[in-house]
Amino acid sequence: MKIRIAISYLIIWMLLLTISSYGQRADYNAANYQIEQGLSQNTINCILQDSRGIIWIGTQDGLNKYDGSSFFVYRHNPLDEQSISSNHIADLCEDANGNLWISTLYGLNKMNIKKEKFTSFFYRPDDPYSIESNDIRSCLPDRNGTVWVKTKNGFGSLDPINNKYIRHEIAFNPFTNSSEYSNFSIIEDHQNYLWVASKDGVFRFDKQSESILTFQHNDQNRSSLSHNQVWQTYQTKDSILWIATEQGLNRFDAKKKQFDSFYFDIKELDSPDNFYTCILEDDEGILWLGSASGLKYFNRKTNQIKRLRGQGELIERLQKERITSLTQGSSSLIWIGTWQGVVKFDKKERKINLYNTNETGDMTITGRDISALLLDRNGLLWIGSRSHGLDIIDRKKGTIINYSMDNKQYPLPSNTVFFLYQDSKDRIWVSIAKNLFIYNPKKHKFELAGEKIAPEYTEIFVDNR
Repeated sequence: MKIRIAISYLIIWMLLLTISSYGQRADYNAANYQIEQGLSQNTINCILQDSRGIIWIGTQDGLNKYDGSSFFVYRHNPLDEQSISSNHIADLCEDANGNLWISTLYGLNKMNIKKEKFTSFFYRPDDPYSIESNDIRSCLPDRNGTVWVKTKNGFGSLDPINNKYIRHEIAFNPFTNSSEYSNFSIIEDHQNYLWVASKDGVFRFDKQSESILTFQHNDQNRSSLSHNQVWQTYQTKDSILWIATEQGLNRFDAKKKQFDSFYFDIKELDSPDNFYTCILEDDEGILWLGSASGLKYFNRKTNQIKRLRGQGELIERLQKERITSLTQGSSSLIWIGTWQGVVKFDKKERKINLYNTNETGDMTITGRDISALLLDRNGLLWIGSRSHGLDIIDRKKGTIINYSMDNKQYPLPSNTVFFLYQDSKDRIWVSIAKNLFIYNPKKHKFELAGEKIAPEYTEIFVDNR
Protein backbone atom coordinates (compact mmCIF):
# COMPACT_ATOMS: atom_id res chain seq x y z
CA MET A 1 0.00 0.00 0.00
CA LYS A 2 1.33 3.41 -0.93
CA ILE A 3 0.69 6.33 1.36
CA ARG A 4 1.61 9.88 0.43
CA ILE A 5 2.79 11.83 3.39
CA ALA A 6 2.58 15.62 3.72
CA ILE A 7 4.05 16.77 7.03
CA SER A 8 3.89 20.50 7.49
CA TYR A 9 6.47 20.60 10.22
CA LEU A 10 9.32 19.36 8.01
CA ILE A 11 12.26 21.80 8.10
CA ILE A 12 15.18 21.88 5.67
CA TRP A 13 18.30 23.37 7.18
CA MET A 14 21.02 24.55 4.86
CA LEU A 15 24.22 24.88 6.78
CA LEU A 16 27.42 26.88 6.47
CA LEU A 17 30.22 24.41 5.81
CA THR A 18 33.83 24.49 4.85
CA ILE A 19 35.23 21.21 3.60
CA SER A 20 38.89 20.46 3.08
CA SER A 21 39.82 17.49 0.93
CA TYR A 22 42.77 16.79 -1.30
CA GLY A 23 44.04 20.30 -0.58
CA GLN A 24 40.84 21.92 -1.90
CA ARG A 25 38.35 24.05 0.02
CA ALA A 26 34.70 24.76 -0.77
CA ASP A 27 32.50 27.29 1.01
CA TYR A 28 28.84 26.44 1.61
CA ASN A 29 26.29 29.22 2.09
CA ALA A 30 23.47 29.04 4.63
CA ALA A 31 19.71 29.56 4.44
CA ASN A 32 16.61 27.75 5.64
CA TYR A 33 13.15 27.09 4.22
CA GLN A 34 10.15 24.75 4.60
CA ILE A 35 8.75 22.01 2.37
CA GLU A 36 5.56 19.96 2.63
CA GLN A 37 6.82 16.44 1.95
CA GLY A 38 8.26 14.37 4.77
CA LEU A 39 9.71 11.04 5.81
CA SER A 40 7.70 8.36 7.55
CA GLN A 41 10.23 8.32 10.40
CA ASN A 42 13.54 9.88 11.37
CA THR A 43 15.49 6.70 12.13
CA ILE A 44 17.19 5.81 8.83
CA ASN A 45 18.60 2.31 8.44
CA CYS A 46 19.58 2.38 4.76
CA ILE A 47 19.50 4.50 1.60
CA LEU A 48 19.70 3.44 -2.06
CA GLN A 49 19.56 5.30 -5.36
CA ASP A 50 18.30 2.91 -8.04
CA SER A 51 19.20 2.80 -11.74
CA ARG A 52 16.34 5.20 -12.51
CA GLY A 53 17.64 7.84 -10.12
CA ILE A 54 14.94 7.25 -7.50
CA ILE A 55 16.06 7.52 -3.86
CA TRP A 56 14.81 4.73 -1.58
CA ILE A 57 15.04 5.18 2.19
CA GLY A 58 14.53 2.35 4.67
CA THR A 59 13.27 3.32 8.13
CA GLN A 60 11.82 1.51 11.12
CA ASP A 61 8.36 2.65 10.00
CA GLY A 62 8.14 2.03 6.28
CA LEU A 63 9.93 2.17 2.93
CA ASN A 64 10.19 5.72 1.56
CA LYS A 65 10.50 6.64 -2.13
CA TYR A 66 11.76 10.12 -3.02
CA ASP A 67 11.36 11.19 -6.66
CA GLY A 68 13.09 14.54 -6.28
CA SER A 69 10.05 16.51 -5.20
CA SER A 70 7.98 14.42 -2.79
CA PHE A 71 8.00 11.32 -0.58
CA PHE A 72 5.83 8.22 -0.94
CA VAL A 73 5.72 5.62 1.83
CA TYR A 74 5.09 1.88 1.47
CA ARG A 75 3.85 0.12 4.59
CA HIS A 76 2.55 -3.32 5.42
CA ASN A 77 -1.18 -3.79 4.84
CA PRO A 78 -2.49 -6.96 6.55
CA LEU A 79 -5.35 -7.11 4.03
CA ASP A 80 -3.01 -7.05 1.01
CA GLU A 81 -0.67 -10.02 0.60
CA GLN A 82 1.24 -8.09 -2.08
CA SER A 83 2.16 -5.27 0.29
CA ILE A 84 5.58 -5.14 1.95
CA SER A 85 5.87 -7.76 4.71
CA SER A 86 7.17 -5.46 7.48
CA ASN A 87 7.61 -1.74 8.15
CA HIS A 88 11.05 -2.21 9.74
CA ILE A 89 13.49 -2.00 6.83
CA ALA A 90 17.04 -3.30 7.36
CA ASP A 91 18.66 -3.22 3.92
CA LEU A 92 17.99 -2.30 0.27
CA CYS A 93 19.53 -3.45 -3.01
CA GLU A 94 18.67 -3.56 -6.72
CA ASP A 95 19.17 -6.45 -9.13
CA ALA A 96 20.16 -6.31 -12.81
CA ASN A 97 16.50 -6.30 -13.88
CA GLY A 98 15.68 -3.22 -11.84
CA ASN A 99 13.81 -5.08 -9.10
CA LEU A 100 14.21 -3.77 -5.57
CA TRP A 101 15.09 -6.28 -2.84
CA ILE A 102 14.17 -5.28 0.71
CA SER A 103 15.42 -6.95 3.89
CA THR A 104 13.03 -6.53 6.81
CA LEU A 105 12.63 -7.83 10.33
CA TYR A 106 9.84 -10.06 9.02
CA GLY A 107 10.66 -11.48 5.62
CA LEU A 108 12.59 -10.80 2.43
CA ASN A 109 10.75 -8.77 -0.21
CA LYS A 110 11.11 -8.37 -3.98
CA MET A 111 9.43 -5.25 -5.32
CA ASN A 112 8.18 -4.98 -8.88
CA ILE A 113 8.83 -1.27 -9.45
CA LYS A 114 6.40 -0.91 -12.38
CA LYS A 115 3.47 -2.61 -10.64
CA GLU A 116 4.46 -1.38 -7.17
CA LYS A 117 3.75 -4.85 -5.79
CA PHE A 118 5.82 -6.99 -3.41
CA THR A 119 6.62 -10.69 -3.39
CA SER A 120 7.57 -11.87 0.11
CA PHE A 121 9.75 -14.80 1.14
CA PHE A 122 9.29 -16.33 4.61
CA TYR A 123 10.62 -19.13 6.76
CA ARG A 124 8.33 -22.18 6.57
CA PRO A 125 9.10 -25.08 8.95
CA ASP A 126 7.77 -27.68 6.49
CA ASP A 127 9.76 -26.36 3.52
CA PRO A 128 13.52 -27.16 3.43
CA TYR A 129 13.96 -24.63 0.60
CA SER A 130 12.56 -21.69 2.55
CA ILE A 131 14.65 -18.99 4.20
CA GLU A 132 15.94 -20.15 7.60
CA SER A 133 14.70 -17.05 9.47
CA ASN A 134 12.21 -14.23 8.89
CA ASP A 135 14.65 -11.76 10.46
CA ILE A 136 16.54 -10.63 7.35
CA ARG A 137 19.63 -8.49 7.95
CA SER A 138 20.96 -7.90 4.41
CA CYS A 139 20.89 -9.22 0.85
CA LEU A 140 22.89 -8.94 -2.36
CA PRO A 141 21.97 -9.94 -5.95
CA ASP A 142 25.21 -11.12 -7.58
CA ARG A 143 26.29 -10.85 -11.23
CA ASN A 144 24.60 -14.17 -12.05
CA GLY A 145 21.23 -13.18 -10.60
CA THR A 146 21.49 -15.21 -7.40
CA VAL A 147 20.34 -13.31 -4.31
CA TRP A 148 22.60 -13.86 -1.30
CA VAL A 149 20.81 -13.44 1.99
CA LYS A 150 22.09 -12.89 5.50
CA THR A 151 19.54 -13.65 8.21
CA LYS A 152 19.70 -13.52 11.98
CA ASN A 153 20.39 -17.25 12.04
CA GLY A 154 22.60 -17.85 9.04
CA PHE A 155 23.55 -17.33 5.42
CA GLY A 156 22.18 -18.63 2.15
CA SER A 157 21.31 -18.03 -1.49
CA LEU A 158 17.97 -17.60 -3.22
CA ASP A 159 17.29 -18.58 -6.82
CA PRO A 160 14.70 -15.97 -7.86
CA ILE A 161 13.55 -18.06 -10.83
CA ASN A 162 12.37 -21.15 -8.95
CA ASN A 163 12.21 -19.40 -5.53
CA LYS A 164 14.44 -22.04 -3.92
CA TYR A 165 16.65 -21.03 -1.02
CA ILE A 166 19.84 -22.96 -0.26
CA ARG A 167 21.26 -22.78 3.25
CA HIS A 168 25.04 -22.74 3.41
CA GLU A 169 25.99 -24.67 6.51
CA ILE A 170 29.31 -23.86 8.16
CA ALA A 171 31.12 -25.15 11.23
CA PHE A 172 30.07 -22.16 13.34
CA ASN A 173 27.68 -19.30 12.83
CA PRO A 174 29.45 -15.96 12.38
CA PHE A 175 26.29 -14.17 11.34
CA THR A 176 24.64 -13.70 14.70
CA ASN A 177 24.10 -10.09 15.70
CA SER A 178 24.86 -8.18 18.84
CA SER A 179 22.03 -7.13 21.16
CA GLU A 180 21.86 -3.82 19.33
CA TYR A 181 19.97 -4.13 16.05
CA SER A 182 22.12 -3.64 12.98
CA ASN A 183 22.16 -4.60 9.31
CA PHE A 184 25.69 -5.89 8.72
CA SER A 185 26.48 -5.72 5.01
CA ILE A 186 27.29 -8.10 2.17
CA ILE A 187 29.29 -7.12 -0.93
CA GLU A 188 30.74 -8.93 -3.94
CA ASP A 189 34.31 -7.95 -4.84
CA HIS A 190 35.97 -7.84 -8.26
CA GLN A 191 37.07 -11.49 -7.85
CA ASN A 192 33.47 -12.61 -7.16
CA TYR A 193 34.14 -13.30 -3.49
CA LEU A 194 31.38 -12.35 -1.06
CA TRP A 195 32.44 -10.32 1.97
CA VAL A 196 30.14 -10.49 4.97
CA ALA A 197 30.31 -8.22 8.01
CA SER A 198 29.43 -9.55 11.46
CA LYS A 199 30.00 -8.99 15.15
CA ASP A 200 32.80 -11.58 15.06
CA GLY A 201 34.94 -10.16 12.27
CA VAL A 202 34.68 -10.15 8.48
CA PHE A 203 34.26 -13.30 6.38
CA ARG A 204 35.16 -14.00 2.76
CA PHE A 205 32.88 -16.56 1.15
CA ASP A 206 33.96 -18.46 -1.96
CA LYS A 207 30.79 -19.26 -3.93
CA GLN A 208 32.46 -22.02 -5.95
CA SER A 209 33.97 -24.03 -3.10
CA GLU A 210 31.53 -22.74 -0.45
CA SER A 211 34.50 -22.16 1.83
CA ILE A 212 34.89 -19.30 4.31
CA LEU A 213 38.06 -17.40 5.18
CA THR A 214 37.82 -15.60 8.53
CA PHE A 215 39.50 -12.32 9.43
CA GLN A 216 39.42 -11.28 13.08
CA HIS A 217 41.20 -8.97 15.48
CA ASN A 218 44.34 -10.28 17.15
CA ASP A 219 45.93 -8.28 19.97
CA GLN A 220 49.33 -9.74 19.09
CA ASN A 221 49.15 -8.79 15.40
CA ARG A 222 49.07 -5.08 14.44
CA SER A 223 48.20 -6.07 10.86
CA SER A 224 45.01 -7.86 11.88
CA LEU A 225 41.51 -6.38 11.74
CA SER A 226 41.29 -3.44 14.16
CA HIS A 227 38.05 -4.67 15.79
CA ASN A 228 35.71 -7.65 15.41
CA GLN A 229 32.50 -5.62 15.35
CA VAL A 230 32.29 -4.91 11.61
CA TRP A 231 29.55 -2.65 10.30
CA GLN A 232 30.30 -2.40 6.59
CA THR A 233 32.56 -3.78 3.90
CA TYR A 234 33.09 -1.54 0.87
CA GLN A 235 35.07 -1.79 -2.37
CA THR A 236 36.28 1.41 -4.06
CA LYS A 237 36.72 1.88 -7.82
CA ASP A 238 40.37 0.83 -7.60
CA SER A 239 39.23 -2.59 -6.21
CA ILE A 240 40.56 -1.88 -2.71
CA LEU A 241 38.47 -3.29 0.11
CA TRP A 242 37.66 -1.02 3.07
CA ILE A 243 36.11 -2.18 6.33
CA ALA A 244 34.27 -0.01 8.84
CA THR A 245 34.51 -1.29 12.39
CA GLU A 246 33.52 -0.17 15.86
CA GLN A 247 37.13 0.83 16.41
CA GLY A 248 38.82 2.10 13.27
CA LEU A 249 38.78 2.08 9.47
CA ASN A 250 40.60 -0.79 7.79
CA ARG A 251 42.19 -1.13 4.34
CA PHE A 252 42.74 -4.70 3.15
CA ASP A 253 45.96 -5.75 1.45
CA ALA A 254 44.79 -8.63 -0.77
CA LYS A 255 48.31 -9.93 -1.51
CA LYS A 256 49.47 -10.07 2.09
CA LYS A 257 45.97 -10.77 3.48
CA GLN A 258 46.45 -8.19 6.19
CA PHE A 259 45.05 -4.79 7.17
CA ASP A 260 46.16 -1.20 7.60
CA SER A 261 44.12 0.56 10.29
CA PHE A 262 43.25 4.26 10.52
CA TYR A 263 41.74 6.30 13.35
CA PHE A 264 40.45 9.81 13.89
CA ASP A 265 41.71 9.76 17.47
CA ILE A 266 44.63 7.36 17.96
CA LYS A 267 44.93 8.30 21.65
CA GLU A 268 41.39 7.21 22.51
CA LEU A 269 40.45 4.15 20.48
CA ASP A 270 37.05 3.75 22.17
CA SER A 271 36.02 7.26 21.10
CA PRO A 272 32.77 7.51 19.07
CA ASP A 273 34.91 9.37 16.51
CA ASN A 274 36.58 6.00 15.75
CA PHE A 275 33.25 4.10 15.55
CA TYR A 276 32.57 3.80 11.80
CA THR A 277 29.22 2.56 10.51
CA CYS A 278 29.34 3.16 6.74
CA ILE A 279 31.59 4.12 3.83
CA LEU A 280 31.02 5.88 0.50
CA GLU A 281 33.35 6.79 -2.35
CA ASP A 282 31.86 9.73 -4.23
CA ASP A 283 32.28 10.56 -7.93
CA GLU A 284 35.42 12.57 -7.15
CA GLY A 285 37.07 9.67 -5.34
CA ILE A 286 36.62 11.14 -1.86
CA LEU A 287 36.04 8.48 0.80
CA TRP A 288 33.25 9.57 3.16
CA LEU A 289 32.81 7.90 6.55
CA GLY A 290 29.71 7.74 8.69
CA SER A 291 30.55 7.50 12.37
CA ALA A 292 28.84 7.40 15.75
CA SER A 293 29.84 11.06 16.02
CA GLY A 294 29.04 12.73 12.72
CA LEU A 295 30.34 12.72 9.16
CA LYS A 296 34.05 12.41 8.32
CA TYR A 297 36.20 11.83 5.25
CA PHE A 298 39.48 10.05 4.55
CA ASN A 299 42.36 11.79 2.78
CA ARG A 300 44.14 9.04 0.87
CA LYS A 301 47.25 11.15 0.25
CA THR A 302 47.94 11.73 3.95
CA ASN A 303 46.10 8.63 5.27
CA GLN A 304 44.26 10.90 7.71
CA ILE A 305 40.62 10.94 8.78
CA LYS A 306 39.18 14.45 8.95
CA ARG A 307 35.98 15.81 10.43
CA LEU A 308 33.53 17.72 8.26
CA ARG A 309 34.08 21.31 9.33
CA GLY A 310 31.54 24.09 9.61
CA GLN A 311 30.22 26.99 11.61
CA GLY A 312 27.07 27.38 13.66
CA GLU A 313 24.93 25.42 16.07
CA LEU A 314 23.30 23.23 13.42
CA ILE A 315 26.50 21.81 11.96
CA GLU A 316 27.71 21.15 15.50
CA ARG A 317 24.47 19.26 16.16
CA LEU A 318 24.88 17.25 12.96
CA GLN A 319 28.41 16.26 13.99
CA LYS A 320 27.05 14.77 17.20
CA GLU A 321 24.57 12.56 15.34
CA ARG A 322 25.09 8.91 14.53
CA ILE A 323 25.38 8.37 10.78
CA THR A 324 23.66 5.16 9.68
CA SER A 325 24.06 5.14 5.89
CA LEU A 326 25.58 6.96 2.92
CA THR A 327 24.71 6.81 -0.77
CA GLN A 328 25.66 8.74 -3.90
CA GLY A 329 22.82 10.58 -5.60
CA SER A 330 23.41 12.49 -8.82
CA SER A 331 26.97 13.58 -9.59
CA SER A 332 26.87 16.29 -6.94
CA LEU A 333 24.56 14.75 -4.32
CA ILE A 334 25.34 12.63 -1.27
CA TRP A 335 22.46 11.30 0.84
CA ILE A 336 23.21 10.79 4.53
CA GLY A 337 21.03 8.73 6.86
CA THR A 338 21.00 9.59 10.58
CA TRP A 339 18.90 8.84 13.63
CA GLN A 340 17.39 12.32 13.18
CA GLY A 341 16.41 12.13 9.52
CA VAL A 342 17.98 12.29 6.07
CA VAL A 343 20.57 14.87 5.03
CA LYS A 344 20.94 15.76 1.35
CA PHE A 345 24.39 17.20 0.64
CA ASP A 346 24.67 19.04 -2.69
CA LYS A 347 28.32 19.86 -3.36
CA LYS A 348 27.62 21.69 -6.63
CA GLU A 349 24.87 23.95 -5.24
CA ARG A 350 26.73 24.22 -1.93
CA LYS A 351 23.71 23.27 0.14
CA ILE A 352 22.93 20.80 2.89
CA ASN A 353 19.27 19.92 3.46
CA LEU A 354 18.00 18.12 6.56
CA TYR A 355 14.75 16.20 6.06
CA ASN A 356 13.26 15.36 9.44
CA THR A 357 10.18 15.50 11.62
CA ASN A 358 11.52 17.55 14.48
CA GLU A 359 9.71 20.87 14.30
CA THR A 360 6.35 22.32 13.31
CA GLY A 361 6.21 26.08 12.96
CA ASP A 362 6.90 27.52 16.39
CA MET A 363 6.05 24.23 18.09
CA THR A 364 8.90 21.87 18.93
CA ILE A 365 8.25 18.23 19.74
CA THR A 366 9.69 16.83 22.95
CA GLY A 367 11.75 13.93 21.63
CA ARG A 368 13.80 13.44 18.50
CA ASP A 369 14.17 9.66 18.84
CA ILE A 370 10.92 9.05 16.97
CA SER A 371 9.51 5.52 17.20
CA ALA A 372 5.90 5.91 16.00
CA LEU A 373 3.72 8.35 14.05
CA LEU A 374 -0.06 8.51 13.66
CA LEU A 375 -2.28 11.09 11.96
CA ASP A 376 -5.74 10.32 13.36
CA ARG A 377 -9.09 10.94 11.66
CA ASN A 378 -9.55 14.20 13.54
CA GLY A 379 -6.33 15.57 12.10
CA LEU A 380 -4.33 15.22 15.32
CA LEU A 381 -0.71 14.19 14.88
CA TRP A 382 0.56 11.63 17.43
CA ILE A 383 4.33 11.33 17.80
CA GLY A 384 5.81 8.60 20.01
CA SER A 385 9.46 8.50 20.98
CA ARG A 386 11.75 5.95 22.58
CA SER A 387 12.64 8.08 25.59
CA HIS A 388 10.49 11.23 25.72
CA GLY A 389 6.94 9.93 25.80
CA LEU A 390 4.15 10.95 23.45
CA ASP A 391 3.31 14.27 21.78
CA ILE A 392 -0.15 15.10 20.39
CA ILE A 393 -0.18 18.03 17.97
CA ASP A 394 -3.32 19.93 17.00
CA ARG A 395 -2.16 21.73 13.88
CA LYS A 396 -5.39 23.73 13.50
CA LYS A 397 -5.18 25.18 17.01
CA GLY A 398 -1.39 25.33 16.98
CA THR A 399 -1.09 23.40 20.26
CA ILE A 400 1.05 20.50 21.42
CA ILE A 401 0.58 18.28 24.48
CA ASN A 402 3.31 16.02 25.82
CA TYR A 403 2.38 12.90 27.80
CA SER A 404 5.28 11.68 29.90
CA MET A 405 6.16 10.18 33.27
CA ASP A 406 7.10 13.61 34.65
CA ASN A 407 3.92 15.36 33.52
CA LYS A 408 1.35 15.28 36.33
CA GLN A 409 -1.40 16.81 34.18
CA TYR A 410 -0.79 14.45 31.26
CA PRO A 411 0.84 11.37 32.77
CA LEU A 412 2.24 8.39 30.91
CA PRO A 413 3.28 5.13 32.63
CA SER A 414 6.55 5.08 30.66
CA ASN A 415 8.42 7.37 28.29
CA THR A 416 9.01 4.53 25.83
CA VAL A 417 6.39 4.36 23.06
CA PHE A 418 6.63 1.59 20.46
CA PHE A 419 3.48 1.71 18.36
CA LEU A 420 0.36 3.81 17.62
CA TYR A 421 -2.83 2.58 15.95
CA GLN A 422 -6.37 3.88 15.37
CA ASP A 423 -9.02 1.19 14.94
CA SER A 424 -12.36 1.32 13.08
CA LYS A 425 -14.08 2.69 16.21
CA ASP A 426 -11.57 5.57 16.35
CA ARG A 427 -9.90 4.22 19.48
CA ILE A 428 -6.19 4.99 19.76
CA TRP A 429 -4.09 1.99 20.78
CA VAL A 430 -0.63 2.67 22.18
CA SER A 431 2.15 0.20 22.94
CA ILE A 432 4.01 1.69 25.92
CA ALA A 433 7.00 -0.16 27.43
CA LYS A 434 5.64 -3.70 27.90
CA ASN A 435 1.94 -2.90 28.03
CA LEU A 436 -0.85 -2.12 25.61
CA PHE A 437 -3.07 0.92 26.36
CA ILE A 438 -6.19 2.57 24.94
CA TYR A 439 -6.47 6.36 25.06
CA ASN A 440 -9.49 7.79 26.93
CA PRO A 441 -10.11 11.24 25.33
CA LYS A 442 -12.60 12.32 28.03
CA LYS A 443 -10.15 11.74 30.89
CA HIS A 444 -7.05 12.47 28.81
CA LYS A 445 -5.57 9.26 30.17
CA PHE A 446 -4.30 5.92 28.91
CA GLU A 447 -6.09 2.83 30.22
CA LEU A 448 -4.50 -0.59 30.36
CA ALA A 449 -5.85 -2.89 27.64
CA GLY A 450 -4.27 -6.14 28.79
CA GLU A 451 -1.96 -7.85 31.22
CA LYS A 452 1.73 -7.03 31.33
CA ILE A 453 3.67 -9.01 28.77
CA ALA A 454 7.18 -9.52 27.43
CA PRO A 455 8.50 -8.67 24.96
CA GLU A 456 6.96 -5.32 24.10
CA TYR A 457 4.18 -4.87 21.55
CA THR A 458 5.67 -3.44 18.36
CA GLU A 459 2.75 -3.94 15.99
CA ILE A 460 -1.03 -4.30 16.23
CA PHE A 461 -3.22 -6.23 13.78
CA VAL A 462 -6.98 -5.92 13.61
CA ASP A 463 -8.77 -8.35 11.30
CA ASN A 464 -11.87 -7.53 9.21
CA ARG A 465 -14.23 -9.13 11.72
